[in-house]
This record gives sequence, structure tokens and C-alpha cells, in this order.
Amino acid sequence: MPFYKLKVKYKAIEKGIVVIEVPEYNTSKQCSRCGSMNTERPSQGSSVRIVAINADVNGAKNILKRAVGYMLIGASVVKPAF
Repeated sequence: MPFYKLKVKYKAIEKGIVVIEVPEYNTSKQCSRCGSMNTERPSQGSSVRIVAINADVNGAKNILKRAVGYMLIGASVVKPAF
């Protein structure tokens, strides 16, 4: 686990915050609005509806959706030991 990820996890647990580990694979490629996985960029003048969003913001929204899904099924939740 990368150092900063481990540090954030440690600090959160120290403060009593529940940590949910979510796989981030393809979170920037999947559309956070409709869920499609089209990784090709549309050509200029395309008639397809395009939603322009920063890849990091899109990825963060998808990670949030996955975390909520994990909470609902009770998987991969690390609770503080105290």
C-alpha cells in the first residue's frame, strides 16, 4: 500500500472515522453520470450528447458511488478498534 494511502487510513482510524477501501480501476474512464465505459473521444461536430467533466472529478464521483455500494453490502469496511 502506498505510504500516503496508509497514512490517511491510519489518521482516519485514529480519529474514529470509518475507512472504506474502494478499487479505483477504471473510475476515470467510466462516465459518472450514465455509467458508460466508452473510452474513445468523440470527433468534433459529433451529434452525440457529450458531458465535459474533469477526469479527476469524474473518478472521484465514481469512487464515491462505489463506496456507497460497498457500505450497502457491508464489504471492505475497516472500523476503528476502540
